[in-house]
Amino acid sequence: MASRTRLTEQVRHLDASAVFAGLEESPELLAHRDDRGRNWLHLTCSINAAEKHIDETRAVTLARGLLERGLPIDAPAFTEGDWHATPLWYAVGRGRNLPLVRYLLDAGSTPEHCLWAASFNDDATMIQALIAGGASLETVVEDETPFFGAVKYSKFVGAKALLEAGANPDWVDPKGRTAMHAMLKKGTDPVHFQMFVTHGARSDIPDRDGKTVDAILRRKRDKAWHALADRLDAANA
Repeated sequence: MASRTRLTEQVRHLDASAVFAGLEESPELLAHRDDRGRNWLHLTCSINAAEKHIDETRAVTLARGLLERGLPIDAPAFTEGDWHATPLWYAVGRGRNLPLVRYLLDAGSTPEHCLWAASFNDDATMIQALIAGGASLETVVEDETPFFGAVKYSKFVGAKALLEAGANPDWVDPKGRTAMHAMLKKGTDPVHFQMFVTHGARSDIPDRDGKTVDAILRRKRDKAWHALADRLDAANA
């Protein structure tokens, strides 16, 4: 007899045949959500197949079958303001399953809500897949864009990928800070500022206290910071 516990274990192993047989036997279980609001599709997408040494395409097979049985592709497990924990978000942030992400996007999933997770994982390939699927680079959630969030958490591989895709390096948060202001405040290594030079970021934007990145850099004793200020100036000349 199928049960929630048994189906949960089968989903965790991405055993599509067993899951579908259980749902055939007990169709009422299709509507089940766990205590975190996740349905079977959310749970499927959250499984990191690579870590379990399972073929990632098994998640695609299971997801396809669950969608065919009526589970919605974009229904969130939970929300926080305008942000939704969609199945795709689980596939990006938890499962880290690129074939599954591409399948869900091709099947019509919204690409939104997910760039923060991809950048937090420093996953440039995932970022590229989401942007190719139509994800907005400048959506603001909890007072930050995906790029600003990546910089805030020192996820510089993700930040660089977002810049290369066209993210705005000069976006200003509600505190009046650009990403470079935030990096300087937390003492980020100078090497990580080169991407701002490459992408023509402005150093003359004042924060809420009237301080520009250029002024902050030129007050530092280390001449390496002065050289960075010169490179930023030259990039905007």
